[in-house]
Amino acid sequence: MHLKYLKGWFSLFIIAVSGASCTSKPAQNKNVAAQGSTTAKPARLPSAKANPMAKKDLVSVTANQLIIPGKAIGETYIGEDMKAVFERLGKPDAGDAAMGKSMCTWYARHDAGGYQTSVFASRDMGKPDETTSRAQQILVTSPFFKTADGIQTGVSYRQISTRYTLKKASTFAKGARRLTVYDDKAKGIAFEFNPERLCSGIIVHKPGADGGVAYSAFHPETPPNPPRGGGL
Repeated sequence: MHLKYLKGWFSLFIIAVSGASCTSKPAQNKNVAAQGSTTAKPARLPSAKANPMAKKDLVSVTANQLIIPGKAIGETYIGEDMKAVFERLGKPDAGDAAMGKSMCTWYARHDAGGYQTSVFASRDMGKPDETTSRAQQILVTSPFFKTADGIQTGVSYRQISTRYTLKKASTFAKGARRLTVYDDKAKGIAFEFNPERLCSGIIVHKPGADGGVAYSAFHPETPPNPPRGGGL
């Protein structure tokens, strides 16, 4: 469902699932506060001599910045109750909700031009806990977050494709620029690439899950295009 049909529902959703925590002043997001910069510049690529698999890189990734495909980004994990997410990250800076689905976004220092953390959540309608909204996909754009083998935003398509089995999922227009999403569906991780073939966003989802709905929600500016053959 495109988000242009969801406006007006977000406030009702936040009141229902987060109570008083969302009526207070937005708390500083632990996932984005540590990112340092409020500009959305890509990370500097590792040098040609750098080896993301080196032991020094493996031990340098702390728990609050670790990306685990299919499971979590930082302290936010797939299946987490959104009440807990709001308690930890504070009131979202943007979002929409309707029909049991929601999208919440937090910006570094609450600046819409900065790095973002977004969570797509849904309720399991008809099930005993249908009133509980749970995180289904998580998007980050900051190079602060990285996998155990050093993959982060700013890394090239070539580097990522040597570690993940990527299949083109969709393309989106963000302003005047086009983003292309490649997904390793089996592992539960997807990557957004800009026209320079650099990763601009990393998405974690349930292994084997179809991320199409969340891709549309993460980028409401234009409707998605179906995957096509060829390069970026």
